[in-house]
Amino acid sequence: MSIIKVVGGKGPKVLTYRGKFVSNADAAAYNFNSLSIGDAPTGLNTRHVIVAFDHSGSGVAVDHVDFESVNATLLAQIDDPANASCYMYGLEVATGTDFDLHIDLDGTSFHCHGAYWTIDNLNSLTPHDTQTKYEYPYSGETIDIPGNGILLAYCTDFAQGSGDWTWGGDITDGNEHFDEEGATSVQHTAYSESGMEADETFDLDLDAANVVNTYLLAASFS
Repeated sequence: MSIIKVVGGKGPKVLTYRGKFVSNADAAAYNFNSLSIGDAPTGLNTRHVIVAFDHSGSGVAVDHVDFESVNATLLAQIDDPANASCYMYGLEVATGTDFDLHIDLDGTSFHCHGAYWTIDNLNSLTPHDTQTKYEYPYSGETIDIPGNGILLAYCTDFAQGSGDWTWGGDITDGNEHFDEEGATSVQHTAYSESGMEADETFDLDLDAANVVNTYLLAASFS
């Protein structure tokens, strides 16, 4: 588990990587139950859960995503109708120490892999900026992060290129990399900057050996 704290806004922001969820089943719906999200917030504190995931299946898209039977908010997405798609969703989860994630698709996927985080005391679930990209070879991207803001980035290679992936440029690597079966390599990272007083632009550079098809999702929050 990696935790990043940012001071600002209505109280200390606390970004915590909570884990991953994986299914290599052929399905049109995926249920990931009892995903741990730590202690519930107290007093005036708030807690949002952010998930990012990918699935594969020609022409298949997400129908809806819910946390504990409450529809989550779509934050960013990238679709490749011929191959696969990646999505980022979020929702405030005020109570409980875990939650059930349900993902409905409009067709059959060959897998569903993802990661999730909590952010305490987020000012707004509406992203300050987003970037999505499908590219080979990956040539980088930029994104704006607000003062005392948080950035989440999720990247996957559906052709399972070999070698370790590391984030370069201005990104702090979250050291939460994982490879799963089903011809998918997935990486993600989280970056926060406590010293900024104003908006700044950051480079989403990715160093990877033998990456074949790169899909990037990134969103910054205040």
